[in-house]
Amino acid sequence: MYFHYPLKISSIKLFVKWFASWSWTPLNDAVQKSSQLGPKMKGFDILVFLFVNLSNRVGIAMQRHFYID
Repeated sequence: MYFHYPLKISSIKLFVKWFASWSWTPLNDAVQKSSQLGPKMKGFDILVFLFVNLSNRVGIAMQRHFYID
């Protein structure tokens, strides 16, 4: 399975990619999905989608770390 999040941070570019994958990307996705639910965005919707996105990333990281040689 391809894992597009950096495993080792050895440069500024990889640090920015790692930081964005855990902060900006999940938040941006949560805001976009929340805006599709209705004309008025609600904070709780964004938090729920953000939690789901971060949980997905934790699962991917754990799967990569524990289950792939």
